[in-house]
Amino acid sequence: MLPTHCNNRGLTLLEVIVALVILMIGIIGTLAVFPQGSKLTLQSDRIGRAAALMHQNLEQAQLAIMNCCCATPTNSTTNVYSSGSTWQSGDLPFTVQRTVAAVGSMWRVTVKVTWPGNTTGYSESIVVSNQEFFKSGCSTCPGAIACIP
Repeated sequence: MLPTHCNNRGLTLLEVIVALVILMIGIIGTLAVFPQGSKLTLQSDRIGRAAALMHQNLEQAQLAIMNCCCATPTNSTTNVYSSGSTWQSGDLPFTVQRTVAAVGSMWRVTVKVTWPGNTTGYSESIVVSNQEFFKSGCSTCPGAIACIP
């Protein structure tokens, strides 16, 4: 049987330091991504809330216009908070601007939502006409529902 030589010297201090430096570079690189990710998450949340407010306002105006018994919605600007109608700590105020313009026998409804830090905001338009099928709330409609402002 041949004698075997075993290397029992272990790791040197230099090898340990090099391994730690490589590990630290990886950890610092990973941690550098977190602030950007947090910023993008916050921006995405604001855009999502603005889109929900915009579509809710468009739908309300569309329903009011389609029901010929309701008064046509008017131009308006309202401030809405991200948590609801009343301000709470940490809330973000959104400004919702609705413009209703007559286009022949139809109406163009444009809703624009802005918030602090984004004065450009997001906007969308729809063209709506009265619909006899949606007639509700008139004195000739028994059991009619109230119009949405």
